[in-house]
Amino acid sequence: MQVDFGFMMERLSFAWSTGQIDPLPEHAARAAALTTSGLMCGDWLFPPLVNADGLPPAGRLHPQVPTRVFTIEPSHQLVLSGGPQKVEFAQFLITFVGLLKGLRLIPEGWTHFYRVPLRRGALNDLLASDGSIAKAIELATRFWVTNANHETRRRMFGAMHWHLFGQLYEHEFERFNAQYTVLDTCYAIHRRLTGATGQNPPHGERPGLLCAAYNLTVPAWTVRDSTGKFPIAELRKALRCAGGFVDMEILSTIVLLAVAFAFAFMALDASRRAK
Repeated sequence: MQVDFGFMMERLSFAWSTGQIDPLPEHAARAAALTTSGLMCGDWLFPPLVNADGLPPAGRLHPQVPTRVFTIEPSHQLVLSGGPQKVEFAQFLITFVGLLKGLRLIPEGWTHFYRVPLRRGALNDLLASDGSIAKAIELATRFWVTNANHETRRRMFGAMHWHLFGQLYEHEFERFNAQYTVLDTCYAIHRRLTGATGQNPPHGERPGLLCAAYNLTVPAWTVRDSTGKFPIAELRKALRCAGGFVDMEILSTIVLLAVAFAFAFMALDASRRAK
């Protein structure tokens, strides 16, 4: 199975036991075209402008607005020579590589919204060395193979997708809501992987429970304050009901935790198989 995807400005290749990723022959020309398109600013490619009413000029001025969706040509190709030969698995791996690179990578034919990160690390602070990426892909492949349950796979893909896509929003409150949803999804994955039963704890308590379960530092905003409330839950409530403001330090920590939880789930899965 072969799937073209993008966009990565780097001409990088990765190989693992059941597949490989290589730049397409057109990579250099396509990367140069983006650089000279007039749509790049810093690490980002912005959508082209179109007339607000979608009509041609016809001799009068039209306000210009960013197009709602747009596409760019792919940069790399994923080749699956063994293991699962399913489109859904290819999409899972492409998204996972995006997580490793701090980019929103998508298969050819999918569309971009808002803006496109083009430089590695634009969407998170994960510094995965090129040599470790193939090992991480092996881990992700084993996770997919050993978790045949559709809901587990769907949630894992959804958590990675929304972690990356949610950071393309313009406003902090939009990005916060997306990352909060990712945390809730991570907790649902945790319960399924560990076989936890019983009633779910309050939303504000879940990030702290996850951190404790996977030996991660518990942020202060996941611990009850002097009034018995969870700061993260109160912030979410303020945003939804009272027009509050986002604490950017909390938002940044949530982004980091989402990445940590994704790898913790895969490591947990691998350790159980080893036993």
